[in-house]
Amino acid sequence: MIIVFGGFPGTGKTTISKQIAQHFSAVYLRIDSIEQSLKNIQNITDLPIGSEGYFIANSIALDNCFLGNNIVIDCVNPLPITRQVWQETANKTHQQLITIELICSDRQQHRQRIIKRKSDIFGLTQPNWNDIINRNYVPWDHANITIDTSFYTIEQSTKKILSYIRNENNPPLI
Repeated sequence: MIIVFGGFPGTGKTTISKQIAQHFSAVYLRIDSIEQSLKNIQNITDLPIGSEGYFIANSIALDNCFLGNNIVIDCVNPLPITRQVWQETANKTHQQLITIELICSDRQQHRQRIIKRKSDIFGLTQPNWNDIINRNYVPWDHANITIDTSFYTIEQSTKKILSYIRNENNPPLI
């Protein structure tokens, strides 16, 4: 099983995806960690990393799927093309793909989350509110699960996701 999270920074992706990964004893792949490692190696803090982090994560996911491991991917997944790669990996490995988009529809709450949060990755500068609202992000048109974390706590959101996964014949959850 491949579980892919997406959504703007500050919607709860990392916290929730870590809980889901622990629940399934899954391989946890975080794009932010991969991209920051690339920057640290190259000693480039201002140069943006493009799709390299996604390609690396996809290769690691592919290897682990062939080993029979469940995978949880924590990333913004801003564009349809970044989401398509995970579908291709699921097809190649004959794994079930579960896509989860987290949103925070309360802009004030979302902004406060961005202001208050601290990075847990050495060297990573978190995006500020202007970075978030100006980011190129295409909302998902077919996520299996969409959760608005302005209405649900981390615990409630995690339970909703686990419930959906346990009953894989469910229609999309919004």
